[in-house]
Amino acid sequence: MLTNKIVGSNDARSVHSHTREGDTGLLVFTDVHIRGEITAVPFFNPTYGADLNQIVTFAGTPEGIHNGGDAALWTAAAGSGTWNFADTTAPQAGLNHISITGADDLDFATFSDATETNMANYTAITGQVRLEAYNGALNTVLIKMRNNGSDVGVAVNLNNYITTSQLGVYQSIVIPKADLGLNGDTIDEMVITLTRSGGAKPIVYFDEIQIEETGDSLRYTVVPAAGTVLHVTQVVFTVADTGTAGAAYAYNKIGAISTLANGIVFNAVSVGENLFSSTIKQNSDFLNAAGEISNKIDDGVNTFYTVNVDVGAAQTVRLDSREEDSLSVVINDDLSGLDLFTAVAVGWKETIADR
Repeated sequence: MLTNKIVGSNDARSVHSHTREGDTGLLVFTDVHIRGEITAVPFFNPTYGADLNQIVTFAGTPEGIHNGGDAALWTAAAGSGTWNFADTTAPQAGLNHISITGADDLDFATFSDATETNMANYTAITGQVRLEAYNGALNTVLIKMRNNGSDVGVAVNLNNYITTSQLGVYQSIVIPKADLGLNGDTIDEMVITLTRSGGAKPIVYFDEIQIEETGDSLRYTVVPAAGTVLHVTQVVFTVADTGTAGAAYAYNKIGAISTLANGIVFNAVSVGENLFSSTIKQNSDFLNAAGEISNKIDDGVNTFYTVNVDVGAAQTVRLDSREEDSLSVVINDDLSGLDLFTAVAVGWKETIADR
């Protein structure tokens, strides 16, 4: 039998083994293999910089698609599945809404117009959705547009615009036309498709779907610098507004602004796939998203506080520059009443060449 020894490069002494509880192995010293530097990166918009407290409103004359038949708009038809286009169970507005119950995989409905709509004259598609029975890991709602029977642009996954764990209440949908791959394209049809990979069959309600003429969402992003991986552990939102602490910290407000109509959409994307998405309409939604209110300052006139959202409880959110990964905050409401509103991704930066 040959005997081999392992010795250090700077020391002739050999490595020796230890036996404990019936197992024999080498004693080794540990060190961090991947090193990085602590960093904080603000969510940034090319027009407004890091200031999230901007005016976002939808106005003009929208093009109505469908509101449960309360008005004569586009013509709805079931492609497959149990659809009701005049359901009276729980409308968000008016007397009726759209529903699909017991949905199977790839059940879909179409909404067609006799005339064409030039999306160059519009900005976004908005609406209301209520998840009655739904599992975001097993179900999706896909929306895409068509013209003369051919697909236009790309399909979007509604899971990226809502909180899929919130059941039994209506949530606002705001889909910028750019997300749908539309610019100057002409459309005359919308298709809603549900997918199901297992579990209970979903039940979903829709209402007040329309195309907005003016106004657009504002997207603020964090992307890793070229040649780096950004490991995010927390996202810190900073809020300041006029008012006392009691008003600013109320569960149904952000600063002194009452519950938002559409909400702030917070999500992470990796390799084109949405890792998570959450909609924030009030302080309690921050807390439900693993946030913690801290750093409260009140001078009797103005109130300042931060919300630390822990996105790396189990492991960090890893944004790789090679995969075009990003974090984003999308503003869909008028937040100009806030004195200050920013968001910063906190974590550490790894240089890929250091591996």
